[in-house]
Amino acid sequence: MRLTIASRRSELARIQAYQVGDALRTARPQLEIKYSFHESLGDRNQNDPLWQMPEKGVFTQDFREGLLKGDFDLVVHSWKDLAIDDDLKTEIVATLPRADARDLLLLRADRWPEVARTGAISILTSSPRRAYNLDSFLRSALPTRLTDFNFIDVRGNVPTRVRKLFQAEIDGLIVAKAALDRLLEAKQEEFAATQADLRTALSRCRWMVLPLSANPAAPPSDDNTRLSVIACRMSRARLAPSARRTAVSRPRFAALTSNKLPTFAHAMSSSSATAPSSTSSGRRVSPIRNA
Repeated sequence: MRLTIASRRSELARIQAYQVGDALRTARPQLEIKYSFHESLGDRNQNDPLWQMPEKGVFTQDFREGLLKGDFDLVVHSWKDLAIDDDLKTEIVATLPRADARDLLLLRADRWPEVARTGAISILTSSPRRAYNLDSFLRSALPTRLTDFNFIDVRGNVPTRVRKLFQAEIDGLIVAKAALDRLLEAKQEEFAATQADLRTALSRCRWMVLPLSANPAAPPSDDNTRLSVIACRMSRARLAPSARRTAVSRPRFAALTSNKLPTFAHAMSSSSATAPSSTSSGRRVSPIRNA
């Protein structure tokens, strides 16, 4: 049996499509899988903030049309990109296990002395939700007195946003931790250059893992920590759905200072090294150490 899986063209979208393909092949080794990568309206329009774009499904509508025409069999999306309205002609047929639901704050190490001196900070984010949630939390969580917060809208995929952090007088960037984990843990050679660039950029940053208690994922999409597989109702493929939630309390501030860090994903996700752990109550955390 042959399946064609579609997704957007960004590195992260391709990695997520490969993850779905690997899961399908594990369940059905006889499957022959092809991939079809395309731009969406949201990829083509890099000027308008997402929340101001009038169209629905800016990252999904183009794929819906291709799915209904039979150009491909399945489409992989992050849950956050799905439209809220039900679609009578397509359905979500599978959800992969949920990744880390927390966001990550990256702060430029070279800008931090100026932030501490002036009490002013500028942070890139694509999400009004994050700006609303974090304004008061970061004032108390960061190790300096802050009087002037400026959240600035940013567009582009994760590597593009990280590059933009260093292209202007910007102090910080908020990104989904799951996105960086997936980018840096990918085994395919095609991502090696992006991974090297990310590690170089991250070595120039301080970072903080933001707790869900202060910055909860957006319902009902659960941010981009879960992957959904969309199929036409005429043709289905199923995987066992699974989800995992993570709850932590206040994190510590840390600096990436060692060139020996194998991958940022390892530093952030290894329970024996740096990542905050949680109990069933979500109240106890282990310290985030210097990498």
